[in-house]
Amino acid sequence: MDTVPSGHFTTGTDAGVMNALGMLVVTILVLYSQEVLGLSVTQHGLLLIAGAAGGGGGGVICPKIAALLGRRSALHCALVVWAVSNALLALVPSVLIVALALFLEMFAALLWNVVTVSYRQRFIPDALLGRVNSIYRFFGWGLLPFGALASGAIVVMAEPDLGRALALRMPFVIAAAGSFAILLYGLVWLQIDDE
Repeated sequence: MDTVPSGHFTTGTDAGVMNALGMLVVTILVLYSQEVLGLSVTQHGLLLIAGAAGGGGGGVICPKIAALLGRRSALHCALVVWAVSNALLALVPSVLIVALALFLEMFAALLWNVVTVSYRQRFIPDALLGRVNSIYRFFGWGLLPFGALASGAIVVMAEPDLGRALALRMPFVIAAAGSFAILLYGLVWLQIDDE
């Protein structure tokens, strides 16, 4: 039986904060698409395909990237790509840039998941794996509603001072700032064995 390696890895709270920041983006994206980018309902649906393509492509390519870079570097890479995708959303109101950002965000999420899930499956003893995964998911998914609630609240609070278009971008700005903070935290504290 494998033993759990020493060192700080990732907890469900890390994933929870990342997911909550992701919900800041996802919750307001449809209004941003329609009101700022001027997209129709069909065009918004087509825009979402960019994210799906990032996830699908990531599912194919990310195991190879993780093997090539090693687990630690792959996680750092995922955090960098995620932060850049949020910065693009916050800074550039362009359909093509938003599509690229959605692609990158889902690609980074797949890279993160490929590394973290396979790591847990390899190193957590079978007798504990179900409990560890349930706790990880509890914290990882448990903060999603708070991200959605915060996204709407941010827009409502920002709109009187900034106007509707800038207020709709504020969740992206906060998600970008949060993702760069997590990137810095991850570069310093995230440890994972590359064996």
